[in-house]
Amino acid sequence: MWNRRQDWAVFVLAADTTKANPLKRAPTNSWNIGDDASVLTSSPSGNRVIASFSISGKSGFSLAGSRINISPAPSSDSTGAALLDGYGEVVGLVAGSLIPGATGIDLMQLRGQMVLKDGTAVPITFLPTAPPTAAPKSFAEMVNSGEFIPPVTAGMNIEYGQLAHTIDTRGGIPAPIQGGDIYSRRDPVMYVYVVWIAKEKIKANATIRVYDLDNRLLNKNDLVKPLKLSLGKGEKKVLSVPLTVNGFNSGFYRIDVWLDDAPAWRKFFQVTE
Repeated sequence: MWNRRQDWAVFVLAADTTKANPLKRAPTNSWNIGDDASVLTSSPSGNRVIASFSISGKSGFSLAGSRINISPAPSSDSTGAALLDGYGEVVGLVAGSLIPGATGIDLMQLRGQMVLKDGTAVPITFLPTAPPTAAPKSFAEMVNSGEFIPPVTAGMNIEYGQLAHTIDTRGGIPAPIQGGDIYSRRDPVMYVYVVWIAKEKIKANATIRVYDLDNRLLNKNDLVKPLKLSLGKGEKKVLSVPLTVNGFNSGFYRIDVWLDDAPAWRKFFQVTE
C-alpha cells in the first residue's frame, strides 16, 4: 500500500524476532507549533545520530496534501525516518520531494510551486492504522507497473539541455531563446533542446517521453518514430524538438530524453492556463 502524491508506503516485513517494542503513534492533533521533535539521521562522518528539530508550522499543497514543517531542514539521509515528539511517539515521517522524482533544484526552477526553506514531514494520520488487506506487491512488480521513476543513467554524452519557448535558427545552429520551465496552454509550442557530444561512438534511438506525476506516459504515439542518433567519438549534435503545449491540462509534468532503453536527460515543467 502506498500513496505517490502524499509520499508514503507501507511494507510487509517478516515477523520481528527481536521482541523490540514498536514505535507508538502520537494521538491526532497532539502536536503544536514550537514543539521539539527528533529524527534518526546521519552525521557528516556517516554515523547514525538522533538530531533535534522544531515543529515550525503546517503547510497544505494541492499535490501532496498537508505537511508538518520542521526546522532546520533534515538531510536527505533522513527521508522516511520517523519524526518523534517529546514522548517518543510518531507524529509523522520525514518527507521527500513535493513533486515525485523532483530534486530541490527542480523545485527552485519551478517558480509556481512553493519552495520551503524548512523540511516537511507527512502526518502519521495519513497512514492506515491497520495492515493492508490487499496482496502485497514485490519491488519487481512495482518496477514493471511503472511505480518507480527510473534514474538517469545514460547522460554521459549530453553536454547541455533545457526547455525553451523559442528556437533561433538564424546562425545555422539552433539556439534556445526564452528558456524556462513554466508554460501556458496558450503557448503554441515548447522546445526540448539537448546538445550531444559523444564521448564514445553512438548508434542508438533517441526518444522524447512526457509523463504526468503518476509516471504515466502521455505521448506513446511519438515513440513510433524515434530519432536515429549516429555519432562518432567527439562528434556534436543539437536536438531541438517542438512539443504542443495546449493538449496538456494545468499541472506539473516530466520530460525524459531516452537513449535506447535508458533515460539520458530529465526536466520537470509546469503548464498553466
